[in-house]
Amino acid sequence: MKKEVYYSEYLKLESILQAQELESVKNQHPAHDEMLFIVTHQTLELWMKQIHFEIDSILQEFAKPYLPDATLSVIHHRLQRIVEIQKLMTSHFTVLETMTPLDFLDFRDDLIPASGFQSLQFKQLECKLGIYQRHQSSTKAYSQQSLHKEDQSRIDENTMTLFQGVQTWLERNPFLESKEYQFESSYKNALDLMFEKEKTLIQNHPFLDDEQRKKETVNVELMKDKFKDLFESENGDATQGKLSRKALLSALFINLYRDYPMIHTPFQVLRSLIELDQMHVAWKHKHLSMVRKMIGLKMGTGGSSGQKYLSESIEASSIFSDLVSLPSYLVSRQNIPVLPESISKQLGFRWV
Repeated sequence: MKKEVYYSEYLKLESILQAQELESVKNQHPAHDEMLFIVTHQTLELWMKQIHFEIDSILQEFAKPYLPDATLSVIHHRLQRIVEIQKLMTSHFTVLETMTPLDFLDFRDDLIPASGFQSLQFKQLECKLGIYQRHQSSTKAYSQQSLHKEDQSRIDENTMTLFQGVQTWLERNPFLESKEYQFESSYKNALDLMFEKEKTLIQNHPFLDDEQRKKETVNVELMKDKFKDLFESENGDATQGKLSRKALLSALFINLYRDYPMIHTPFQVLRSLIELDQMHVAWKHKHLSMVRKMIGLKMGTGGSSGQKYLSESIEASSIFSDLVSLPSYLVSRQNIPVLPESISKQLGFRWV
């Protein structure tokens, strides 16, 4: 017979609701806002646990040699769930900011040396995303030292990251090259035609004088050189968030031909990854803004330089900088090279 499970027992509410112990009360000067501080941070840690749960399932799928369309749809769904959680986590700061700097000072000294920098879950998350490995050596060294010794060993820098999983998936794009078609050369030809067309328009423009024509022509050449970056670097650099050339070309292909049914889900996955990237950076910006309001230029409770450390951390926090900047390499629909019929048929379907 199945044992009855009650709401409070199922959610372990007794343990959770008894987990708020105010240090200010222990030190005999109760500070009202310490409860808000504790509940907010405990809630953030619970949401991070859910993000870990989603990321782990996504990494398991990316690690497989074959990724069915149905599974890719599941990945997209879970990425979107992570994005919504990130938005919710960012909104928590709005509630926390109802606490004024003076309210925080009522219990701040009781927290020393505890600090948000000691969040093992957050560092593990940045490791899984592929960010932790990119921090400058000095920042990274402090990041490790802020943890308890037993926690430092629980950050596995050799684990597969979301960045690596996405790059491997993109590199497997089967539509980039075949006997009759090469996306790279096709796109290069389309770019050459587009830039030549733009220079012709400049030269024949009735309202430009010679000086303006010269200036605009130089601008076109500069833009043409910018596009060359796509084709020059063979290998990516995960430590800098740079995708390999093949992965970047694959992402470009997906963006250009996103209207084909076979490409639509990969396109949605890329959009979710960009949104995840932007929300992670936005969360750190919001955190920095709150720290500035609360402690100004003071040292952090964990011994860090406070907002200076957070600013340096934000600079290295973009996960997919290449995907974010990909619009720089897009061309208008009329300039997109036409796919061979054999490729077009593979990417589409018809209702008959």
